[in-house]
Amino acid sequence: MIAEALIESRFARSTPPALPLTRVYVSPWGAVSGRAAAVEDMGICVAATNPAGIRAVLATHPESDEELAALHALSPSMGPCLAANVKLTANRQGIRATLAEALYHRLTSPVPATVPTPEKK
Repeated sequence: MIAEALIESRFARSTPPALPLTRVYVSPWGAVSGRAAAVEDMGICVAATNPAGIRAVLATHPESDEELAALHALSPSMGPCLAANVKLTANRQGIRATLAEALYHRLTSPVPATVPTPEKK
């Protein structure tokens, strides 16, 4: 809720551009949230690749039918952002919180933390 309030008060009219999908995202704040690293990394990835989709989720009332529809619309962006063989089992509240926090960090640090892809020789 704090991330959502900060986004609304400080970045109400700002949505960063979508960036191309990269191989790995890193969550420097993951240890603080207590969420699984795969969930944090998925949030960072979605905030990088579909920030407007997160905005659509945050524009809805929590636990509403509209929120569910917005999450369903965002789900094609979540799949490619999950690590291989990881299944997302968080509830809607947890997913919303992860996405809001990731978008807040994206807005305050425009370049998401990534692990560079090794150069091919």
